[in-house]
Amino acid sequence: MAFDRIPLTGLDHFFLALEKHNERLNTVGSTCRYFFELDGVLTVGELKSLLCQHPLSARLSGVRLKKRSVVSGSFWEVGDQSEIAIHEIVSGEQIPQKVLEYTIDSNANAPYFCFFLIQRPNERTTVVFVWHHLLMDGYGAVLYMKSLNEGSTEIFFKGKNKEKVVFSDARDAKKFVSKTSRPELTTVFSGEVNPDTVPAVRIIDFSEGSSEKIRLNSVQNGAKFGQSTFFLAACGIAVRKMLLTRGGKVDNFWVPVPQDQRKKMAKGPVLSNHLSLLFYRLEKSKMKGGLRQLTTDLTAQMKNQIKYRTPDKYNSLMHYLRVVPKRVYYRFIKGPHGGAISSFLFTVAPEHPDELSQLFGRKVVDAMNLPPLTFPPGLTFAFAKFQTKTRIFVLYSKDALSESEVDNLEDTLKVLLEKGE
Repeated sequence: MAFDRIPLTGLDHFFLALEKHNERLNTVGSTCRYFFELDGVLTVGELKSLLCQHPLSARLSGVRLKKRSVVSGSFWEVGDQSEIAIHEIVSGEQIPQKVLEYTIDSNANAPYFCFFLIQRPNERTTVVFVWHHLLMDGYGAVLYMKSLNEGSTEIFFKGKNKEKVVFSDARDAKKFVSKTSRPELTTVFSGEVNPDTVPAVRIIDFSEGSSEKIRLNSVQNGAKFGQSTFFLAACGIAVRKMLLTRGGKVDNFWVPVPQDQRKKMAKGPVLSNHLSLLFYRLEKSKMKGGLRQLTTDLTAQMKNQIKYRTPDKYNSLMHYLRVVPKRVYYRFIKGPHGGAISSFLFTVAPEHPDELSQLFGRKVVDAMNLPPLTFPPGLTFAFAKFQTKTRIFVLYSKDALSESEVDNLEDTLKVLLEKGE
């Protein structure tokens, strides 16, 4: 068959170059996971049959990444269908360690995704969609899983990732990133990297009543356009408190946060990362000033970046940097700390849609969309909602944080979010 060639987006190039971070340190931090707990038993044979009959799954399984030494030379090539792996295990753990440690390497053969079927002792099945971040972003995964229910393949692929780029925008973005990431900065992990580090996840669940309190507290503390700046402020204060227990000096934090570039309620595309970044500088003085002062400052930073089109300008910068060798590109995007790409990582997970209350003919009892854990820095916060309840996923490397430090983070976050102070 004829092959389709699809250019990478700006953030695809970012993640492609960021793999140098993983290769240099011999770590793998680009694997995402989407968990669906289903009411009922689903067999490997049933899932395999459903995937084989699904046109989008067939196309995704044939996507191959063609890498070149210069970033702009890399592209997606869509060819013949490949077999989609399904791994079956029996476990009572909410997130089995085997699934958490499973990684997908973009240097390996396609497809860059697979499924786990976790058979539970209570006649339930957890389906886990596992994919490489280069293949799609978190919202792309939501769209793909929706398509498994609907059977639709419309606009899930985009033949040409055309981006409007302006040199002056790229220059402005470079200046802005340099300004926000200037010293003095602190990162969660700054020691010797152990490539065999053990990943872990702490799940912090809030009741419906507590979730409503958190929503009200976010407004009262100055958050606008959602709760993200309130959540980030709480994380910053909690991390600072945790680091102070180690002793030593704790300065400012620098955190890039993904922003979806699709229009609201977009139906596609699935392939590639249709994201940009917002960049936040968490000043030590503002963190000392408390939750309201820091939230207000971060909200002002967000408004200014939206006003001056920083995410669009950053996409222009990513476009212009494509013409340089990957090693040069990597030196620019790896961040102000050299080894770590940020002080810690933070995201608000894509909202789990009401249309995914059923999957494969079974009720979805719970769902969790987990981003990758990049080490270093070895700490990622992901805020999410399932139905009306707020939850936090704290993904961490056991070389970066101890269990007692994660306990410290959990206790502090609960107090900050529920009391709003």
